[in-house]
Parts: sequence; C-alpha cells; structure tokens
Amino acid sequence: MNKSSRRLHVAVIGSQSPDRSAILAALLLDSIARHGWGERVDVVGAGLGLGAGALNTRALSAAGIHVTSGPGAGCPDIEAEPDTLEESDAVVVATGEDADLLITWPEADGKQIFALSDFLGEDGWAILDPRSPMADYVAQVREGVPLLLRALVAEPR
Repeated sequence: MNKSSRRLHVAVIGSQSPDRSAILAALLLDSIARHGWGERVDVVGAGLGLGAGALNTRALSAAGIHVTSGPGAGCPDIEAEPDTLEESDAVVVATGEDADLLITWPEADGKQIFALSDFLGEDGWAILDPRSPMADYVAQVREGVPLLLRALVAEPR
C-alpha cells in the first residue's frame, strides 16, 4: 500500500465530559463523511478523566447528536486503554490545555495533536468552558470541525 492510500487513524480524546467527547468525535465523523474522506480517515473516541464514562444519550439527542446506545455505550478511559492513543496517527482534543497534557504521554510521541479551540480563537469560548450550554458547545464544534478536518487531511505523514 502506498503512503497516499494509507488510512489516517485519528483518536478524539475529550476531558470535559463523556457527552462532549462524543459530540466532538461524532461531528468530526459527520464532517469526514460529508467531505468524502470516509474511505481514508478513521476516528475513534475516548475520554480522559471527566471525559470518560457513560453517555447521556437523551441529552445528546436533544442537542442533535445521535450515538449508538446500548451496553457499554460511552467514552472509554484512555488511561485504562492507552492503545487507542498509541495506535492513532493523529490526535484531536478540544483545548490547548488537553493538547499540552497529552503531548507528555509516551503513547503520543511523534503524533500531531490538534486542538479544536486553536481553529476558533476567541470565538471558541464554549469549547474552553466545560460549563457552557450544550447548544453553544455543539454550535462551536460544528463551526470548527471543517477547519480541523482540512488541517488533518493536509498534514503530511
């Protein structure tokens, strides 16, 4: 397989809540599909600290985010399952603070880490504030994800 046809494996890791972790992963997956990158980019979601755990599927559905529910539905804890990070080619997090933390992990060595907040500047206030209303968080993730995707697929590997 030549390098240009190799699939990009992206780990989306959230730290604010399992729901926010799932929102970031789901909206990135949606953008990947809508922009025709589904054959070349894989996304796996996980959580770190407060970002891991069971999902509130009702709250997510009310925010317009539909995830598969059922036994085990949630964001796995990256500390308990570091293979998710180790097996990824790139990492997406919500904030620069999360990026600063993950870059110290040996499993992240040599990986590009993208913080969604970097693509929104001051307009990304809801991304930075874990207490921001869910609707504002979703709107800002939707706004930043296409810019993030452009950076992910343009990055030479």
